[in-house]
Amino acid sequence: MPDFGDGCVDHRIVALPDQFCDLPQTQWLAGLTGRARVVLKTAGYETRLHSLLAGDGMAYLPRFHGDEVPGLIQIVDTPTAAPVVDLWLAVQKDNRNIRRIRIIIDAIARLFLDI
Repeated sequence: MPDFGDGCVDHRIVALPDQFCDLPQTQWLAGLTGRARVVLKTAGYETRLHSLLAGDGMAYLPRFHGDEVPGLIQIVDTPTAAPVVDLWLAVQKDNRNIRRIRIIIDAIARLFLDI
């Protein structure tokens, strides 16, 4: 397990590109892993996921997906809690109350609220 007290020296990070440096999850990970080596910077979620599955290092992933992927280990013992990031579901105003669309919206909402 990484030693967050020493900045995760001798560990590797799969990170978001520099243009995402203002995101809470990017700042949180950088604050914990200041001495780790960044091995990949990518905005692509699937790319980060496959890089982690290949054993390339650690990264911040959304739990709604990461919890479901065999082979990933959630690190829960961190000095500060991981940030909670809002997730928005956008639907055209005229369509949000159409029965078949409302069923999907409600199913997606339940999925994320149950985490």
